[in-house]
Amino acid sequence: QWPATVKIILQAFRVGELAVAAIPFEVFTETGLELKARSPFKDTFTIELANGGYAYLPTPEQHELGGYETWLGTNRVEKEATRKIVPQVLALLSQLQAGGPVGPVVPPPPAAMRASASAVQAWEMLWRTMAERDAGWSRIHAAEALSHLGHGTAVGLRLAAELPAWESSPQRIGAWRVLAAGATSTAERRRWVERIEQVGRDPAAADRLQAVESLGKLGEGVTGATLAAVRAYAAAIPAADALFPFWVLHLSGDPAGTRGLLTGLGATDPAVRRRAAFVVRRLSPLPAEMKAALTLLARNELPATVAYPYVLAAALAHEVGPVRPEVSWAELDRVWAAAPGPVRLELSQVLMPRLTRATADGLAIHFTAAEPGTRIAAAWSFLYALERGR
Repeated sequence: QWPATVKIILQAFRVGELAVAAIPFEVFTETGLELKARSPFKDTFTIELANGGYAYLPTPEQHELGGYETWLGTNRVEKEATRKIVPQVLALLSQLQAGGPVGPVVPPPPAAMRASASAVQAWEMLWRTMAERDAGWSRIHAAEALSHLGHGTAVGLRLAAELPAWESSPQRIGAWRVLAAGATSTAERRRWVERIEQVGRDPAAADRLQAVESLGKLGEGVTGATLAAVRAYAAAIPAADALFPFWVLHLSGDPAGTRGLLTGLGATDPAVRRRAAFVVRRLSPLPAEMKAALTLLARNELPATVAYPYVLAAALAHEVGPVRPEVSWAELDRVWAAAPGPVRLELSQVLMPRLTRATADGLAIHFTAAEPGTRIAAAWSFLYALERGR
């Protein structure tokens, strides 16, 4: 008679730069190789049947194949057990490397940042935002900023260690997107993308639109049942929302997606044009017909519309022209200064490659802004300029 739940001891320790994971099961090779690949240490190996003996620990994939090790009795825990154990072991390994506990504590900044009080402030703010349970999507934006700055491994370990909490939150899609973007292997990336696709196929999922948007942000085309579901979804939702399914269809080589984006750029509703410009800015390469449509839009979009900041950013990112003199980097700076936080976050991703250390210094006053989008945009841009020594 086996209990409904069992508590186990997981352990990790280091000998110099060698890390050792200890798991109280007979562990499959796939699990050991995953820990080795995702460990923050150069060399890592796993000891099985350590601190206890709870029979075999097949992966979910091995359960599908069957075999002696998956039989009830030789295996005594749920099929998804490795999905719960691996993140916890990775968190222990991260703790070993950082020399401190995993959790809301901010990891030490890289050496290049420590001489700058503003850099340390920006670094700490991003990590604290990521750790704030009530910060909503700002947590994901902070994680994406840190990943873009080259700290994706540390971000991934933190997300993996807290994955059950993330997956029960409204931001689960964002967490999977960050993990997919930072994956170190095709198989690992595919695992997270498949979770996003599953939600994208589910008509009952409250976060279905975020799932489809995330596929677009990841540059993922789809096939089969997912492609059919995205086509049907595009036809069933409002025009502004349909731009996300059209994005994925375009990435999948479906002409309907390209037509939908072109229609969005020429729409009479500025909310639809805003979403279309949001998507088109992220396309690379940009098809000639879409560049022509964006050029026309940039000539005609009025500064008072909600679409204007997004059209301006997309036009400058893709260097369209000829357009009005107002479509300039100086104009984008002006719009950034007057925009709310979410818009600043969008525009910063276009502006930051042009920043120098001198111009970035002026962003420090925004690190304590009330609106999280402004704080993240300023910290992300500042650290980008600093880390590139400009």
